[in-house]
Formats: sequence, C-alpha cells, structure tokens
Amino acid sequence: DHSENWDMTALFDKATGKDAVVLSLDGNDMRARDFGVSAVIDRITANKTLAVYTVGAWYDAGAVGGAFKFHEKLSAAGLQSKLTVGPWTHGCRKNCSPNALDDHAPKFDLYAELVRFFDWHLKRRPGTRIDTEPPVHVWALGSERWVGT
Repeated sequence: DHSENWDMTALFDKATGKDAVVLSLDGNDMRARDFGVSAVIDRITANKTLAVYTVGAWYDAGAVGGAFKFHEKLSAAGLQSKLTVGPWTHGCRKNCSPNALDDHAPKFDLYAELVRFFDWHLKRRPGTRIDTEPPVHVWALGSERWVGT
C-alpha cells in the first residue's frame, strides 16, 4: 500500500525556487535545494581528486539539462569531468532519434566507455586516450554524428 507516500507532483509544483519549502516532515522544512544533486554538489566539488563521468540522453524526460549543468559545475570547480549526451532514452537503452536509419539499437557501448574512463582516472592505464579527448561528447541530432567540444 502506497497511500502514505508523498504526492510527488504536488511536491514539485511547490518548487518555485531553490529556497521554496516543498515539504514539512515532523516540523522540519525541506527545501527544493535539499533534493537531488544540488543537495550534495558542494561536497562533491570540495574533493578535487574526483573524476566524474556524466551521461545524459536527449530523450530522457528533461534530465539532459541537468547533465549539462552538473558537468559545468564540476568543470568550474576544477574536477576531471566528462559528459556524454546521446540520442537515447533513460539508461541508454534505445536510440530514439527520428532520423535513425536502423533498428534504433544504441551504437554506443556505454559500459566500455565507463571502463575506459575509470581505467584512466583510477589506474592511469595507458592507451585509453581519455586525457586527449574533448570533455564533452554530444550526439548532434539531425546530422546524426558525434561532436566533441
């Protein structure tokens, strides 16, 4: 039974800004800034040794904007940050580009990419070439190609 759960729609309708009170539990006000990445961004950026790989998807219900903002905050703080945004649904499961000419299967091996990234940042394994690539790797919708910036 989930009748006691929060009404998430009502909760986020109240989130008119970071300081807006969206929920009160046992007399404690929770503000929009207390949820998600914004609640921990200062702790993340304080650790300058972190390497963070953010993956976004053009067809992931608005999460792509957050992926770009997160990468920008990490980079501005001097962290080793990489961002890849592809033509996928959530979890990189399906290529949803209307211009895809095939079976819509993703042609990007996300797991191999993550291993390559962490092989460099955790093991300094040569040959990964992560350190020579642009930090942002984006699928250009329409032209259907990868662009690095």
